[in-house]
Amino acid sequence: MISKKMQAMTANSSVIRAMFEEGARLAKEYGAENVFDFSIGNPSVTPPPQVAQAICDCLEEEPPLLLHGYMNNSGYESVRTAIANHLNRQHSCTLDSSHIVMTCGAAGGLNVILKTLLDPSDEVIVLAPFFGEYANYISNFEGKMVVVNCCPDTFQPDLALLEQAITARTKAIILNTPNNPSGVIYPAQTLRQMAELLRRCEQKFSSRTARLSTMQHRSPSCWTILTTPSSATPTANRCRCPVNASATSQSIQKWTSFLPSSPL
Repeated sequence: MISKKMQAMTANSSVIRAMFEEGARLAKEYGAENVFDFSIGNPSVTPPPQVAQAICDCLEEEPPLLLHGYMNNSGYESVRTAIANHLNRQHSCTLDSSHIVMTCGAAGGLNVILKTLLDPSDEVIVLAPFFGEYANYISNFEGKMVVVNCCPDTFQPDLALLEQAITARTKAIILNTPNNPSGVIYPAQTLRQMAELLRRCEQKFSSRTARLSTMQHRSPSCWTILTTPSSATPTANRCRCPVNASATSQSIQKWTSFLPSSPL
């Protein structure tokens, strides 16, 4: 009854999750103080007290029907407006609530974006080492993952190898900076060179490539999409679409939705 695709995914389930579950088992057996679990990235510190107070304020002050009812598909407008204003102050841009979409987690946001971008057999480039779940996100929408190794001594992107890997079927490139698992940060100059590389490839193949990246300079978890410019988008920044999972820095992974926004 279960599809062959799901059977294969189950047979090759997340090693990270398996390690997490083994850590939980060992903690029960030997005591949590004797097990150091570096697998899944759970918070090791408590969230700021303002987080708990904000949750209590919502429960006590918001109308119950509003609090527990359905909302606009993009999320509460007041929340999206507040986030847009925050990003405008932080990045000197001009967003409003219409540029913000709330999602159930950063993984949910990335899946929504990949579903929006990918046709069957479209290629998505990932730079190794990479977060293993990217393979499933791409497979969900019948994309093909293409792995490009980084420089072995620095873990920085090898732009020559990256350019060789881009084809007429390339629809997106997933970046992750600081990288999970290496911790390496891709410098701004590298990202600019990559944007120029994508412009050249766009002209070569007469197609557009999106750059999906985890840019964590200000936030521990922030995914970005940057499409290369076309005649309708003369600059790359006009097509940049971040998916921000900043809740990770506040140790509230389970409480907070995440967002893609466009353009930034």
